[in-house]
Amino acid sequence: MQVHMVHIGKTGGVGLEHILLSKKDEIKANGFSLHFHPHKFSLADVTHGKAVFFVRHPVARFVSGFNSRLRMGRPARDIPWSEGEKIAFRMFQEPNVLAETLDSSDDWHRAAAEFSMLAIQHVKNRFRQWVRNTDFIQKSSNTILYIGTQETYEDDCRALLRKLGASDQLPDLNAAERHATPPGFSTHLSDRAVANLTKWYEKDIEIYEWCRTHRDEINRQPVGPNRTTS
Repeated sequence: MQVHMVHIGKTGGVGLEHILLSKKDEIKANGFSLHFHPHKFSLADVTHGKAVFFVRHPVARFVSGFNSRLRMGRPARDIPWSEGEKIAFRMFQEPNVLAETLDSSDDWHRAAAEFSMLAIQHVKNRFRQWVRNTDFIQKSSNTILYIGTQETYEDDCRALLRKLGASDQLPDLNAAERHATPPGFSTHLSDRAVANLTKWYEKDIEIYEWCRTHRDEINRQPVGPNRTTS
């Protein structure tokens, strides 16, 4: 069976790839074929086999995405800022400041914040790029092998490994393989910032909460061992 990784940005996909590749022989022996794709690959692109994807609360994902692009993806990546990101990061160096400015009474500052939210990679990306909406996920549930959450990342990675017939001991990953935010970057959000982001990412939060509510039902669907790879 083909197993496709739908890599929603800033949900632990880099680490998941390293974890699965460390168990590739076990997984292959159980009849599964792993397929990793660029970020643009979505649930709608899965025409054979099953999909795996992880979600993360959009407010936490915003902070991670902001800091990832602030450091140009380092140490796992080294991707220069776009022209829009250059402008955004000249104006905003901390995620809290950007988020608070979204409801500024000053038209220029509010416009600058909205521009930046739409210019910074990861920050501008919405869940709909990968899974459309809750109705689409529901209709596609028979093509989903596993939905994980970043908040329960290690437990979900172990459960996924077991479902793929592999041992659930996780490998030790270095900083680049984890692709986590290193020390020294601000992760604080005020109540005002959280309220603004909750409004901004309203549809994404709906998708996130739907996945959290329904993922156990989807994840419990049985997958027979030793299936022929297709």
